[in-house]
Amino acid sequence: FFESLQSSIVDRTDKLLELSSPSMAKDKVIRQLCSQAVTGFMIDAVLWWIENGDKKRDDDFFRWARQSLNTLYRQWMPDSNWRPGRREDETLEDIAPSSA
Repeated sequence: FFESLQSSIVDRTDKLLELSSPSMAKDKVIRQLCSQAVTGFMIDAVLWWIENGDKKRDDDFFRWARQSLNTLYRQWMPDSNWRPGRREDETLEDIAPSSA
């Protein structure tokens, strides 16, 4: 399950970077490096939050994660016109519904 999850995140991130940035589209090695880095960062962050975070602050974690990724992407893809959007009324449950 973990390998499938990790591979899925890497693949989706790679595609996002390729489609969003002319410089990333041309450099598969750096794009894969970035995709692997994002995946490791987010999986570690989520696992840390599950172990140490406060369920009542899940939306705070989500905002932190989104801000962190936005910062990485802006630095990696200055030639990109992609900027993620989020509705103000959207919650963590809207983005990542529980499997229960």
